[in-house]
Amino acid sequence: MPIELHLKPEVLIASVAVGGAIGMTCYALSNEFNSLMDYVEKDFKLQLRRLRLNIRNIRTYLIAWWMIVLMTLIMISVGLGWPVLGFLISGLMIFFPWFLVRRAATNRRDQIEDQLADAMVSLSGSIRAGLSLAQSMEILAKQSPDPIGQEFQQIYGEYQMGKTLERCMLEA
Repeated sequence: MPIELHLKPEVLIASVAVGGAIGMTCYALSNEFNSLMDYVEKDFKLQLRRLRLNIRNIRTYLIAWWMIVLMTLIMISVGLGWPVLGFLISGLMIFFPWFLVRRAATNRRDQIEDQLADAMVSLSGSIRAGLSLAQSMEILAKQSPDPIGQEFQQIYGEYQMGKTLERCMLEA
């Protein structure tokens, strides 16, 4: 037995009008959305680079996250009938990954700053003992705790790959 839908003409016209308005708004705001996505992607890449993480296709993950946030907003606002809670939870979900990544990058930078003085004392001691700068960095990379040890390992690894020591240190 087929299901028949009986829609009033005014409901159908209102639905088409609302859908058209949403579609035109999305089209009109597409440049702003792309600018926002470029900014967010650039910031995430910078923070992830500071964490020594290389994630490809960040934009794909960001768009997927935005879709999850949008679905959560719709489910809580429309499905449960709690629009205020839906907007609150969605707002928190938007900023949560950014906050976590930024916080982790800040913590790593702070740890590096704390360990840098001891590393410089060890480096100068190795150089005074007659080792070259590259040899001193290799020893420092092996003996220093993380994250400063990782940084020196990165510098020494790039040096071994053929970059000049000056360039490696500047990039670090």
